Amino acid sequence: MRYPGWCWPGGVLLAAIIIWLLPLAAFFEASVSRHLSNALRLAAGRLGVTALALAVMAAPIIIFWVLPAVRIAVAWFMVLIGPAFQTYLIALLQRSTMATLSSGPTSEP
Repeated sequence: MRYPGWCWPGGVLLAAIIIWLLPLAAFFEASVSRHLSNALRLAAGRLGVTALALAVMAAPIIIFWVLPAVRIAVAWFMVLIGPAFQTYLIALLQRSTMATLSSGPTSEP
């Protein structure tokens, strides 16, 4: 099955927005549309952090695909601690941004 050419970039953009959407929803109170627009702004504005977070998310898949000899080890790692470890690494990457946003001025009176 062939996918249109925009499928991969759209998937990467969606993953980048979701990576920023989760901490925004956890730390701030706003409407869904405001969270989505802020997540899109952060995904584009903090491109380095976003790229590193996407690399953390894609690393097990890439390692599983490129290095067939370690497939069992990657599978066990992902079953036992994989998503929690990935989420922790992404939280470390986003910590300074979230601290800056938390201490900044708000637009509400």
